[in-house]
Amino acid sequence: MDQPNLSKNLQQILPKDPLQWNIKDTLRWLQFIGLECYQEQFSKKAFYIYKQIFIYFSIKAQNAIDGSCLKVLTEVNLIQIGITNLTHLSKINMWIKVGLDDYSGFLKNNLNSFDQRQNQNWNSQLQQIENQQQYTIKEIGNIQKEKKVEKEKEKVYEERYELILSSTWEINKQFFKIKENGAKIGKASQNQIVLFDYQVQNFHSEITFEKDQFFMKDLQSQSGTFIKIKDRLELQEGLFFELGSQQLLVSQLSTKKQPFVILNQLINNPNPNRNNWMKGESHKLYFKEISETFQENNGKFITIGRKVTNQLNFQNDLLMSLEHAKIFLIQDHFFIEDQSSTNGTWIKLQSGQIYSIQDMSQVRIGSTFVYNCQIKKYKEEVQCQDNLCSICFVNERQAVFLPCRHFACCIYCCKSLKKCVICRLAIQDFVKVYNA
Repeated sequence: MDQPNLSKNLQQILPKDPLQWNIKDTLRWLQFIGLECYQEQFSKKAFYIYKQIFIYFSIKAQNAIDGSCLKVLTEVNLIQIGITNLTHLSKINMWIKVGLDDYSGFLKNNLNSFDQRQNQNWNSQLQQIENQQQYTIKEIGNIQKEKKVEKEKEKVYEERYELILSSTWEINKQFFKIKENGAKIGKASQNQIVLFDYQVQNFHSEITFEKDQFFMKDLQSQSGTFIKIKDRLELQEGLFFELGSQQLLVSQLSTKKQPFVILNQLINNPNPNRNNWMKGESHKLYFKEISETFQENNGKFITIGRKVTNQLNFQNDLLMSLEHAKIFLIQDHFFIEDQSSTNGTWIKLQSGQIYSIQDMSQVRIGSTFVYNCQIKKYKEEVQCQDNLCSICFVNERQAVFLPCRHFACCIYCCKSLKKCVICRLAIQDFVKVYNA
């Protein structure tokens, strides 16, 4: 029996699963396998021969054999309903045991193939629709992009700067962004950067911006404002700098026959009504030889540190490195340079004087707050001057005067006006305009 061919032929007559066959389908199946002579046995009104068959048949209409009953018939059941021919009995039994199951599998495979073909057709149609939509969206996107490019060409941008201060603490890290309008630092709430610490004054220091550069100045604070030396810095008389726990004042610089530097240690002032620091021990340091080349053995610099061999040494200062800093003399100018010390060399800002803030440098407020400095450039769209208030030239125009309907001022400036700035007509009222 060539099962695939038989299944294809049977599908044309009975294209459904054998479990769903009714009595007429069962009789048509008998006709298909050439045993229509047993149609009467399969369509009897009642069976009392075999109890199992009766149980199945009693719940079916007309007590006859349909597809669900056919699947459970055994060879003994077939003999009991009157099929005695051994050849016919074997053929029906083979179909019940093998043929019907194979036919069910054949139908399921065909159904899956059909579903796959349907899905492929559906997916191809859906893909065509998506391609058309994408093409349409792409066209719209190109038009919008062209308009956006045209609009961008009309815009004017200016290069701006911002200073980012980030604290050196690992826990509760702080970040402050300072624009070109600057910022004040202190304990009072009026400051742009508010720091709460007993060493911080109400108005401690200020950051300003001028000529593409940020500057810092101290506002007569007691604990001071400091900038860490990043590169070699020229010394001036009256300059304060800090190494380890020592604060030194440059009292005198001399470039005569035997050049020297006089440094005064600063100590805490016990009188609270006066300056926080007062002069302590004085150190006069000489340069033995003067030369433009730098070699350690010809004495053109002075070393400061904890090591005994330094010209100026602080052996008991544990915050100072062994060789902390050097003071050079180059063409009648004195310079100080940090020697990669652990705690760095800091310049203490003098009240009223401004000091430049370099990118990647550090600033310190008092002795507690230390911040890394990062200067960033960015481009900002320049606001059209035609749309600015004709009085303050800062805010956008938002007010329409009535009854003249002139549009010339911002909402803040128009409140103080009695006459229109254009036609000089008396203003009876104004309407606020919201810009998109």
